[in-house]
Amino acid sequence: MKMKRQIKKVPIKSMQKLFKINISNFFMRSILLVSCNKRTKVAQKREYGKFLIES
Repeated sequence: MKMKRQIKKVPIKSMQKLFKINISNFFMRSILLVSCNKRTKVAQKREYGKFLIES
């Protein structure tokens, strides 16, 4: 019975906070991923340029 009461007592505000934190984390990750992808693309272009020059 105590467990059920504890689950029911979870306030909505804390849920909203968790939700906001999750969203912000997701945005940060996506931004980081995009920036990393851009960097790797630039690095790949440089490598490709080196390859063309060498061959």
